Formats: sequence, structure tokens, C-alpha cells
Amino acid sequence: MTHLIRSFEDVIYHEYKVLMIKDSAFVEMMRSSVPGSGMYRFYHEFVEGTTEDIWVEENEQGNGRILTEEKTLYFTGHLAQMASRDVIALKLIDAIKSYLGWAFKENSEFTDFFSYHSFSLYETGVRSKTVKVKFVITYTY
Repeated sequence: MTHLIRSFEDVIYHEYKVLMIKDSAFVEMMRSSVPGSGMYRFYHEFVEGTTEDIWVEENEQGNGRILTEEKTLYFTGHLAQMASRDVIALKLIDAIKSYLGWAFKENSEFTDFFSYHSFSLYETGVRSKTVKVKFVITYTY
């Protein structure tokens, strides 16, 4: 690997091929990422409707292909890295829409407590400084 990759902007700039499991949560994450982000651009320019051979059936196939194909990365979860000693995970920062939330029972004694502290983190700017999503992409070294 000769280039430092921190986001999908770097993947686009250095013209890497990215392998993925078709119809996986990672593909959906890319498709619904924030418009204008590197991940969004990559999906809509290089993944959507592609006829290129970027799809793999399982992690072993993805890890095997990055060992034999040049300038090829594999976008997957942390566990795929453990499948082979010959790959290493890159942590990517990119923009996705987050639909995470907390559910409380109706009239829960925790609702006011949670709302107060959640709003305090938002109001003081702490939440925006601490919430970062990291993605894993594997490559050979």
C-alpha cells in the first residue's frame, strides 16, 4: 500500500477498486450516506449499476482477492480482518446518516434524565466532537 487512505475521497483519488458483499449492510450504508460525502460519491459513481466484478460472496473470497489483485480493497466489518494474517484494517472516517436511538417504556423514570443529559451534550458541543463513525476496509501489506 503506497497511499494513506482516510476516507472514500482518498479511495476515489487514488483509483482503488473496492470489493463488497452484494446487498450487505455496508452497501446500504454507502447508498444512504450523506450527499456530497466521499462515501456517497463513491457509491453513486462506482458502485451503483456497475458491471465491474466488485462483488464477493463471503469474507474469505474478499480477503483472497485483495491478496492477488493490485489496487484492490475490501469494504467489510472488523471480523473479516481476523480471517487472514496477511490483511490489515484501515479505519475510515466518512459521513453517514445515523439512525441510532434509545427506546424507553412509556412513562419510564429514565426519560427525563436521558433527555436532560443528551441535550446538555448537544448544547455544549460535546456530542459533535465525540460522535465519529469508523469503517473498516482491508488491504494487503
